[in-house]
Amino acid sequence: MDFILHNGKIIREMEYQPGVNWWNDDLQFKQEMWFAHGEIPHFYHLYNDFIGLMNHLDKSIPDNFPPPSELLRLISRLINKNKAFMGGWVCNRFFFREKSWEYVVSVRPHPDRLFPLDPNGKMGVISPLIKSSGHPLSGTFFFSETLWKTERIRSGKNPDEVSVFLNEKGIITETEGANLFCILRDQLITPSTETGCVIDIMREYVLQSARSIGFRIIESLSLTPVALNGMEEVFTVSEGKGFTWMKGIGGKRYLKTGAELIWRQVNKSSFAGGVN
Repeated sequence: MDFILHNGKIIREMEYQPGVNWWNDDLQFKQEMWFAHGEIPHFYHLYNDFIGLMNHLDKSIPDNFPPPSELLRLISRLINKNKAFMGGWVCNRFFFREKSWEYVVSVRPHPDRLFPLDPNGKMGVISPLIKSSGHPLSGTFFFSETLWKTERIRSGKNPDEVSVFLNEKGIITETEGANLFCILRDQLITPSTETGCVIDIMREYVLQSARSIGFRIIESLSLTPVALNGMEEVFTVSEGKGFTWMKGIGGKRYLKTGAELIWRQVNKSSFAGGVN
């Protein structure tokens, strides 16, 4: 990455001096958007999510913050400046202070135009840290990110593992930064939003795609770690990471046939280009 977008101006990454964000007691909000085929498919949806968060925080939008069409134009220029011609992610970071805020946009390229599926898989582990289900912001990345970061430090951040979180009732909610999905015969099972799980825009696309190829959808209020032993497949999905196959948990091992079918359908129906 050579260029970033800082407060409406595209500059070289080396020119950005983030010291104030390290030393001040800033509140940070991070948001990732997938791009490919010259498009950012969920830009306006995620922009509206950001505006909703600002309203919840009782923060007004500064006059110098670009309207959505202009911000999209600037981000598209940034992608081209970084020569990310295949696909990848745009990462928006907003730093809030008592009387001001700033934003930084960066680009993380991906070598393919398909919304990705991790072919190698990760082992699942149950985190001892509890995700609260009762907070009005429990479904947002903004609320959950501190929990995920804490788990990474606690667990030693093994890159081959994915942490699974439970709520205060012992029910599975999510994995780090992603929704969790299970397959059992013709059923696609995922924790209900009432469990406190993070609600990613990709969640609905996965449910729609699975339904369109014949899966029966179950949004569960009772999915436990013990229940995972009876599942045939488990995978996670998020806008910022793509599909991640969970190849096992404990002594249990999973297939990924159904996960691949759903992944193909998501790319076919939700993004330009598709997959053969």
